[in-house]
Amino acid sequence: MKDIIEQMQKNYEAEDRGITITELDGAYQMCTKPQMYDYLIKVAKQPKHYALTDVLLETLSIIAYKQPITRAEIEKIRGVSCSHAVSRLVDYNLVLRAGAFRCTRAVTALIRNNRRVFKNIWSFFH
Repeated sequence: MKDIIEQMQKNYEAEDRGITITELDGAYQMCTKPQMYDYLIKVAKQPKHYALTDVLLETLSIIAYKQPITRAEIEKIRGVSCSHAVSRLVDYNLVLRAGAFRCTRAVTALIRNNRRVFKNIWSFFH
């Protein structure tokens, strides 16, 4: 196995790739070469463009109307799984986890809109 990894290391160096394989505490890890850090920082600083698909807009409108609401309640209204949509809305900072409550044995997360974002949206249209 070590021979294969060493051969891969040589190939990455010979082909002048942006990654390398390093040994760390007896394990191997693929890493970005240090000379590539400036490029990665430029890419990371690029402004993010968020896309609100129909699914995200539908999920967001359900949350805005029924908040606080659980993911199970959203799924009951929509009829399909909404975990990806809710996760994406949380990533976009449009909704927040508003706490949790105990339902039988499970703890269920409550979801609500991000009031600060909604105030900015509302002021934009009025």
